[in-house]
Amino acid sequence: MASEYEGESDSYSADVFFVVGIVKIGLACFGVIANLIAIAVLIDRSMRSSTSAILISLAVYDSVFLLASAGVVLGPSDAIWLMLTVIYPIRYIAQMGSVYSTVIVTIERFIVVAYPMKARIICTLSNSRILMVVVFIFCVGFNIPRCLLFLMIPEVNSTANASIPFDSDYMNFHNNIYERYLTTIFYFLIPYNFIVLLNIRLLMTLRKSKKRTIKLSRHHHDRKASSAINNPADKEDSLTTIVVGITGCFFVCCFIPMVYNLIVLCEPTLRNDKSTFYLLPVGDTMLCINSATDFIFYCLLGRRFRSLFRKKFCRWRHHRRDTMTSQNTGTL
Repeated sequence: MASEYEGESDSYSADVFFVVGIVKIGLACFGVIANLIAIAVLIDRSMRSSTSAILISLAVYDSVFLLASAGVVLGPSDAIWLMLTVIYPIRYIAQMGSVYSTVIVTIERFIVVAYPMKARIICTLSNSRILMVVVFIFCVGFNIPRCLLFLMIPEVNSTANASIPFDSDYMNFHNNIYERYLTTIFYFLIPYNFIVLLNIRLLMTLRKSKKRTIKLSRHHHDRKASSAINNPADKEDSLTTIVVGITGCFFVCCFIPMVYNLIVLCEPTLRNDKSTFYLLPVGDTMLCINSATDFIFYCLLGRRFRSLFRKKFCRWRHHRRDTMTSQNTGTL
């Protein structure tokens, strides 16, 4: 009876991981294409700003993360060397880069909204590029232990039919300190709490700013709607709204992975528990959703982004609209 139950459990686990793998591949296909489109729009001259530079970096990290996640699913099961030396380190570097790009863009938006005068000096395009380089170096440096992990895997000596000794102290450091404590702290706890606190303050500041804007707008009822689209303040508000949406998605999607890491951190023996075991693939899928859905927030919350997107990728609609307008003008 027990063996029959275990067989059913293993079959169920295989089905779950198969479905999760299909979902990850679908998210990777959609997310990479969507992120490439987002980059094509964000590099436009009219969108050029420090925030756009960070969002481009975020889209690149998300695309690499999605490709690496799909590589884990599609990679051959016997290619353990390829997984440990290439795919897993790149995946974690991209994940960390995405996390801290989200943190930086949240800080940048908070400075712009809360301290607009200081933002002209701090939030510049050159400073954003420097920060992105620093983030990349930090992410690569933090994940060097993962790149070296394959050196510590015991190899089999075919002639002596025995395992070659490996550094057990390093493996103990990697499994107990690096994976449990450092990864949980730097991947989840620090950025998660930072983003939550900054978003609360950002929303409070936006609310106060909106009230001031409403009071001032009462004296300018004759202002044309067309001029509002080209107003720099409107551009900043649009970018801020996009960032709030992206960070909100980050908050939701990273919750399950953070819970899993905290459970393993507090009680490592629960890693193999059935209820905890399924949190890992679900959490990985949520991370893929987070990396694949930024484009949706750009389209839903960014009026300027939507306008440029239609201009770049829906030119036939613009041409048809212009033709109909000219015909109507000629008729009138």
